[in-house]
Amino acid sequence: VDYMVALLQNISNRKQIEKELIKSEYELKRAQQITHIGSFYIDLTTNQVTWTEELYKMYGFDPTLPPPLLNESQTLFTPESWELLSASIAKTVETGIPYEIELRTIKTDCSNGWMWARGEAIIDTEGKITNLWGTVQDITERKQAEEAMRQSEERFRSLYANMIDGSALH
Repeated sequence: VDYMVALLQNISNRKQIEKELIKSEYELKRAQQITHIGSFYIDLTTNQVTWTEELYKMYGFDPTLPPPLLNESQTLFTPESWELLSASIAKTVETGIPYEIELRTIKTDCSNGWMWARGEAIIDTEGKITNLWGTVQDITERKQAEEAMRQSEERFRSLYANMIDGSALH
């Protein structure tokens, strides 16, 4: 009888832990959806990449398919952004120093966007960098707003300069 009680308690505890894990996973997924933040994991020995569901959405990829390998990801960025990302990853792999950059992206529908990315090295027990882990946030709307503000400011400055020049003639 004691064995049965212990077994039932063990199962009950396990069920509670599973329930908490499911809730935690749901909350993380929902937070990523709300903030448009995805995360990635790169195994440096195999070049294998893992993405969260939100990262698939940001790029416009089908989440039932595997993400592209790291060396196949060049098409997801403008040439300048790919160069910046490649150099940042290489530096992090070499030094272990995290990177934080803004990148211009090319989505599957050929539209452009912007992403903020941060990557960190994962070090094994021997002190060797074996993986990278990081987060990516879609900042397209913010960058569009910044560009609109910049253009508006330029128009204002131009109008103001024209007003000053025009009043100087009279």
